[in-house]
Amino acid sequence: TFFSGSTGSFPIYVPFMAGASAGSVAAMISTPFDVVKTRRQAMMSASINGSLSSGSVAAMRAASRSSKSHSTWSVMRSISREEGYSALMAGAFARCLRISLACAIMITAYEAGKAYFRKRRERIDLDAF
Repeated sequence: TFFSGSTGSFPIYVPFMAGASAGSVAAMISTPFDVVKTRRQAMMSASINGSLSSGSVAAMRAASRSSKSHSTWSVMRSISREEGYSALMAGAFARCLRISLACAIMITAYEAGKAYFRKRRERIDLDAF
């Protein structure tokens, strides 16, 4: 199946691959921030429940006691210092697969819908004459 756009026709895999590529890049860039968010949520849950569920939560708790600032950057620094830089990319492969597939489907559906409504509008415009 081909989509026809203002720049011509292109096969269906073009928007699929573009969406997957964009999703992969976005996932890789945002993974360290997602790790920080997840650690903060785990710390909050542990402090509410009064229990620790993993060693990384213990490392975060120790880092938060020693650090005056709880900014994203300070948490990233403490994670990399305590566990290494690779800890900031924990789960990156699975996250990249999930987000790239979601973006590929979204962009392909958007392009398909755009092509469908463009053809429909052209048909209606032709029928009006």
